[in-house]
Amino acid sequence: MWNQGEKFVAVAGGDCRGNCPIYELYVFDDGRVVFVGKKNTGKTGIFRKQVAPEAYAELLTQIVRSKVLDAEIKRGTCLADRSVLTVMRPSADGATVRTQLLNSGCDGHADLAKQLESAFIQWTETDSWVGG
Repeated sequence: MWNQGEKFVAVAGGDCRGNCPIYELYVFDDGRVVFVGKKNTGKTGIFRKQVAPEAYAELLTQIVRSKVLDAEIKRGTCLADRSVLTVMRPSADGATVRTQLLNSGCDGHADLAKQLESAFIQWTETDSWVGG
């Protein structure tokens, strides 16, 4: 979904025991949005749209402020079979992608996962694509 050297931030919703949406949502620095709906989403397949470049800046700011990709996020007690959210951003050289997996069923992860996922959906106006 991205080429080496491109600037983007992304989240990916993962599987759970129920009907959690499985998707990837990329936001590029020029405002391009790429959504990949895989399972249990409002849209299945690859969809693109354009938003203001400020969406990328705001989402990047939220990721940086949360330190989700720079620090170990301690998790507490976890509930079984909850969805996971993967947060992504290219490394400084653009050759690799830094990721962090957040389990929405774990203390210490749940609020952060919800906050970041909600921000991505809000800034890209993809709620109907993700949730149907």
